[in-house]
Amino acid sequence: MEEILRAATSVATLPFLFASEDVTVAGHTIAAGEAVLLCYLAANRDPARYGEAEALDLGAMRPRHLGLGHGPHVCLGAALARAELEIGLSTLFARFPRARRVEPAPPRLGSVFINSPAALPVHLEPAAA
Repeated sequence: MEEILRAATSVATLPFLFASEDVTVAGHTIAAGEAVLLCYLAANRDPARYGEAEALDLGAMRPRHLGLGHGPHVCLGAALARAELEIGLSTLFARFPRARRVEPAPPRLGSVFINSPAALPVHLEPAAA
């Protein structure tokens, strides 16, 4: 579940924030008043932190991710989102153990803020009775 949240976080970026003072991050200075766009999706795919970050490895033990935010920007519904994901996916795959995505991969929504496919066609075949 955590690997899915890391690799496919629904919030790609937060709305612009503005630096309240000059700050240097990774050798780059952000001046007071400059806009900063925080990109959770890019942070969750940083190879310096996650190795082969583009790969979805459900068995990997990876460092903590930003899939549901962090600190004062953590999603208020994080616990509910995790429960819904765990219950929803386990129920789906119990009922449809051979579920598979219909190829080709669908296009992404045209959004800077939301990371989501425009559609997700799947082939569902129920388990044998």
